[in-house]
Amino acid sequence: MRNRRGRKHNRERGSERPSAIRPGYPLTMALSDEYVRVVTITTDHAAESRLVSMGINPGALLHIISSSGSGPIVVARDETRFGIDRKTAWHVRVVPASSETLHASYPLFCDDDCRGCSYRTEMMKAEYGECITLKMLKEGETGTVVSIRGRGVTVTRLKNMGISKGAPIRMVRSMQHPDSVIVEVKGKQMEIAGWDALHIILEVNR
Repeated sequence: MRNRRGRKHNRERGSERPSAIRPGYPLTMALSDEYVRVVTITTDHAAESRLVSMGINPGALLHIISSSGSGPIVVARDETRFGIDRKTAWHVRVVPASSETLHASYPLFCDDDCRGCSYRTEMMKAEYGECITLKMLKEGETGTVVSIRGRGVTVTRLKNMGISKGAPIRMVRSMQHPDSVIVEVKGKQMEIAGWDALHIILEVNR
């Protein structure tokens, strides 16, 4: 008992160190019918890749369908539902989604310990070579759409805006607040949310 108390005491003391502080709280602590934003993912690359492929990545808006009991946590993103086992869900850090940002574009909440961005960059290079995302295109540069990644809802929304494979895009301006880009597609200017811009893969026209 003494050793157990000692270990517990040490963990509590260690949690006070700045390096141990992580933003948000585990997805396992979210309540049913709550809306949350993913802040970061702290698990290994294999588990992280599965979550990212499901659309659960930093900045994603999730609706907690069910978190009661001891079974998987059921969440929804857009119109798709997922069941996440509690061991994996514990590594997904989230914050409450305020009413003001509930229907806003997806901001990114990555910190220094988040491997999500670097992982997605590595996977994109492996699949598309030297292509970049629309978010990475510099002002004044032009590119040609190579692919649109993401789930059906995202792809459909972008295609309805006139963005399709082979379409030329010119970056007009990139904005931080709100997180979005203004681009010109087929002679028409439009604003695209920063999260959606990450799903558009371009070949830069040199």
